[in-house]
Amino acid sequence: MAPTARKSLRRAAKAQVQPQDLSVYDFECPGETLLLSQGSLQRGGSALGIPVSEVFPSWDIKKLLQAKRRNFKMSISASVKTFQQKIEHVLKIQHEQREELYEEYSQQFATLVQMWNLDVKKVKEQGEKLGIFQQQQKAFQQSQFVQSQKMKAFRELCEQYLESLQDLEENHGNVLAGEHSELRKQMAILQTKLMMESRQEEKASARKSLLSLLFS
Repeated sequence: MAPTARKSLRRAAKAQVQPQDLSVYDFECPGETLLLSQGSLQRGGSALGIPVSEVFPSWDIKKLLQAKRRNFKMSISASVKTFQQKIEHVLKIQHEQREELYEEYSQQFATLVQMWNLDVKKVKEQGEKLGIFQQQQKAFQQSQFVQSQKMKAFRELCEQYLESLQDLEENHGNVLAGEHSELRKQMAILQTKLMMESRQEEKASARKSLLSLLFS
């Protein structure tokens, strides 16, 4: 196989899908979080003529945290689904590249065998027409030369095929290793976000308990 064809196979095998951006699942700065002091709550409730005990329950922290958990679970499911799609896509491309390589070399082998048979047939026909011993000997030598050249071409083609197949398998292994590394990075990011979410939940619970004690 020509060097240009092998390089194109390497480039195709190294092509990867860009990882999905998880920044849309922002658990660090929820817009729904609201901090008010005890004095501001008392002033606000007095100005509106509404008791503080009726104002505070409208902030449903529990529902907010439940919504954040759902969003976090959705982000994990989306990341796993995206990784599975990437692996399926990579395996599909690798299978297509193997089939393409096999088909290309099969055609070259078939063409070479056909040419060899034609050359042997021509030499045989010439040998049948020749009546002189020297001419027959020359035809035999030509046949041997043709066969030796075709065998040499066979060996070179086999070596090129094995080399191309080895390069392709190495590239496929590198692609799969890169995808696994990317998944580990994404899982580490999601784990960090989960820890931050747990801390926010603890802070929110503590804040709610403190406010309940202050206004009880």
